Amino acid sequence: MKKISFLLAALLMTLCFAGCTEYRKPDGDNPDNPGTSKPGPDNPENPDNPYPEDAFTVSLKLNGEKFIPSDTISAYWYDLNGFEIYSSEFNSEGVAVQAGLDGDYRVTLSQLPVFRDSLGKETEYTYNPNAYTATNDKKNIEIILYEVSPTSGDGSDYYTNAKDIDTYGKAYRATVDRPGQTIFFRYTPQGSGVYSLQTFVDVSANVINPVLYVYLGTVGYVNPDPIDIIDDGGEVNSYTKNIRWEMKIAGSYVGNKFIFAIRADGLNSNAFPIDIDFFLDKDGEHSDDDPTYEPVDPEEDFTKAESESDSFRYVAYLSPARVLEGSLFKLWKKEDGGDGYYHFYDEETDTYGKKLYAKVSRDCEVFETDSRSGFTDGRISKRLNGKNYSDFISEYAKYVNDDGAYPVTEELKTFLQDYSCSQALFNDGNGIGETPDINPDTNIIRFPGYSSSEQNQWLFACGYYA
Repeated sequence: MKKISFLLAALLMTLCFAGCTEYRKPDGDNPDNPGTSKPGPDNPENPDNPYPEDAFTVSLKLNGEKFIPSDTISAYWYDLNGFEIYSSEFNSEGVAVQAGLDGDYRVTLSQLPVFRDSLGKETEYTYNPNAYTATNDKKNIEIILYEVSPTSGDGSDYYTNAKDIDTYGKAYRATVDRPGQTIFFRYTPQGSGVYSLQTFVDVSANVINPVLYVYLGTVGYVNPDPIDIIDDGGEVNSYTKNIRWEMKIAGSYVGNKFIFAIRADGLNSNAFPIDIDFFLDKDGEHSDDDPTYEPVDPEEDFTKAESESDSFRYVAYLSPARVLEGSLFKLWKKEDGGDGYYHFYDEETDTYGKKLYAKVSRDCEVFETDSRSGFTDGRISKRLNGKNYSDFISEYAKYVNDDGAYPVTEELKTFLQDYSCSQALFNDGNGIGETPDINPDTNIIRFPGYSSSEQNQWLFACGYYA
């Protein structure tokens, strides 16, 4: 409760310094129940309408039922066309009443309700403080409460301590204790659709600004550089900008984890600790049949890839510095008497050597998936550069060898290049393919770190048998 009180105090101080604020106590003449009036000519004894006809009221609802707070909580009406703030406590019937208002008002609560059972266990609730406006034509406001759903972990990292979110249609909380602290979450969608995340930060106080970071990776590895940073999309003020973020899930992405983190910036350190409440919801349906991505069908005349007796070796290790070198390989075209696959190539003798393979349905050294199934893992993006490779990869995966590898065709090379470029595997030394990653539990380097020019990136998943 202390944190909410600070936000309110900050607002009142800001308005007072402006020199033109008037704070008015509730109207009404019943000292035992502030904000209500005794029965009279304007307030007949009617149990369905015990308040003056012109009174503005606020009540609370939880799961469609009336909620009566056990703590002392007030409703606030902020004049949208002036500087006045009006307050009234919720009475024993769970209604806050304010007579004598005229105009448009933003409606909020003085603090968040908490339910305590007989054993002292607390259930916390939240709401969207920016969603309610009272007017002369809409005087009676019902504020919808949401239970703050529990999450596991302390949210301190991407891996074992990330807070797991179980489902949509619920509210969650990130408690930020200090400026710069980041709280990590994981969510596993169980069905296709358009999912959204919306923060509930009161813009009236205007002292806290939430920031959302979206990461690319899996439980095994997460690129420390976020692929997206969102700090807007919802209700805003001059400093506070609420987040609204959408993610479209379909097809093979269903059932795989998404990793995101929440941070809070404040006008000063006194704003902390602060609770950033957010609501995760499903707003509609979505499928892989997105007209903005052209489906890619393979042209390969497939045959089952042979399982070699030799070991698979990544081509990166042909160079002591692990540099991907495309000049070592060439497509042996069928019209030239070849097999249509890339091979080692000796330009001086014009001879083709060992066949080049790419890991398709098994992880390569550059990235690690939960399922260890490489590009067939649903968390791996297959919408790249305006093309949808979902069916393309599924078809190649049917014909891989025991290592999950298939000989590299021209079209498979194109996919690998599109994937590497779109996912920034090589990004001025900061890409997943370039940065060595150390397992925090074993201190073993899991991803050795490659180097590549832009045109040779496609070799990141490629190797040969020797």
